[in-house]
Amino acid sequence: MLSTTSTSYGLSLDVAWELDLWGALDAEARAAEAGLHAGEAELRGARLSLAGQATKAWLALAATRLQLAVAERRVASFEQTSRLMRARYADGLVDPLDLRLTETQLESARAAAAAQRAAQEGLVRQLEALLGAYPAGALEGPADLPALPDAVPVGLPSELLVRRPDLAAAVERLRAADLRLYEARKALWPSLRLTASGGRRSADLEDLTRSAFDVWSLAGSLTQPLFEGGRLRAGVDLAEARVREGLASYQQATLRAFSEVESALAASEHLDARVASLAQAAEHALAGEALAEARYRAGRYDVLAVLTARRQAFEAESALIEARRARLEARVDLHLALGGGFEQTDEDETLDTTPR
Repeated sequence: MLSTTSTSYGLSLDVAWELDLWGALDAEARAAEAGLHAGEAELRGARLSLAGQATKAWLALAATRLQLAVAERRVASFEQTSRLMRARYADGLVDPLDLRLTETQLESARAAAAAQRAAQEGLVRQLEALLGAYPAGALEGPADLPALPDAVPVGLPSELLVRRPDLAAAVERLRAADLRLYEARKALWPSLRLTASGGRRSADLEDLTRSAFDVWSLAGSLTQPLFEGGRLRAGVDLAEARVREGLASYQQATLRAFSEVESALAASEHLDARVASLAQAAEHALAGEALAEARYRAGRYDVLAVLTARRQAFEAESALIEARRARLEARVDLHLALGGGFEQTDEDETLDTTPR
């Protein structure tokens, strides 16, 4: 009996692709790229926001430490007055009401100092968390508020706003929507699809590895989206709506950018005047406190006048610290609103936020 044994090895490949006759596929790729750029801009925005929050927390911690120092000085001052009042009360030289008023002010000052310590500990942990560290309350923090940087230049160019991450993201979203609209419109046109099939078949593995017996075929078909017209046209309508939405978002982001810059500039101007006035008020209040105490020791003032002068001095110092902190935070807000400093860098000039 005859018997035949044969072995064959085969490899086949079927590939199909669509020719980009009208640029729809290129538009899809560029739309995806614009979406990527928008995501990158939003990431820059998140980083900028985090830096702003950390800076404000650092300023708040510095202000709280100053407030605590003032409160502790008040406590020490009231403790000294209390000892003096108790000694005079024991000698029958002080009215019980004056002693009660002094003790009340002392305990109030101690409560205020305790509140500042609690606030300081909370801010330390908040800042540690913002810096990515465990909130153990171990950060020492700044001892004083920094001096205000240079004055805001006159006539800041509006081109600085192109650095704002939210504006850049809005532009990229609008570009992506516009390209999606282009893609949706081109989907209504006919498309040419090509199919290639290739195969290798041999009874000898060696022939196969020498690339023998190669067979390729190529076929093409032009398809018209007749039965998908309703779906595709609905896609065009949706893409047009998203373009309008993107344009509205861009306009809103632009208005918000200008509004935040104007608000920050106005706040800086008013806070400058406030700090100057409060600095004068604190100076007068401290001088008044020293004068009231001197006159009280000379027997020319009652204790109520001393307590009033001391409270006014404390309030003036506290208000000045808060105004200084607010002025520095307003400068931080201005930098955030501008997306950076007051001067345009070479990197800024490469940014393109023109919607098209």
